[in-house]
Amino acid sequence: MRAVKSNNVRAGDVVKLQVTLERDLEGRTEVGPVDAPRYPKAKEEGWWLVVGDTESNSLVAIKKVSLQRKLKVKLDFTAPMDAGKKSYSLYFMCDSYLGCDQEYPFTVDVKGGADD
Repeated sequence: MRAVKSNNVRAGDVVKLQVTLERDLEGRTEVGPVDAPRYPKAKEEGWWLVVGDTESNSLVAIKKVSLQRKLKVKLDFTAPMDAGKKSYSLYFMCDSYLGCDQEYPFTVDVKGGADD
């Protein structure tokens, strides 16, 4: 995970977060449907990438993806209007399996606005 141009984030700018996801298939070549015998049809697993502001407990970006082997995902959110280090968390959550969810905390150093 990396923030594109993370050292030049100004208050109110769009923060562009690029996340690279790679799955370990353990010798298999593809991902099959989810093991869900009570589901009425074949279900493919889905993954949610969620960025949350840990200070205000608010959602700032969300995207649903389907991961087969490797995927690059871009998430955009607006930097806060006040300068300083801001704490966020990237959550990677599966809609089909329990125990797969992951959390990655990160910070963005927001500089003052262009007119400061």
